[in-house]
Amino acid sequence: IALDRVGPRRWIACLMVGWGLLSTGMLWVESARGFYVLRFLLGVAEAGFFPGILVFLNRWYPARRRAQVTALFAIAVPMAGVLG
Repeated sequence: IALDRVGPRRWIACLMVGWGLLSTGMLWVESARGFYVLRFLLGVAEAGFFPGILVFLNRWYPARRRAQVTALFAIAVPMAGVLG
């Protein structure tokens, strides 16, 4: 719902800024509780990325190419692991 209200470009940009700030905040963690809280919030920021990209791709590409583009995006994660 928030993704439709805000729009995919702004949603992804806000998530990336938040993701970066939370990742940077991991520098100053001094306790286990702080680590778990920050890691949970980082997971929340990461969780919104995939649906945001799917909405973005579905709005960008025509209906006849959507399945192909979505499959290419989804296969990128395991291929990065294979290449890495």
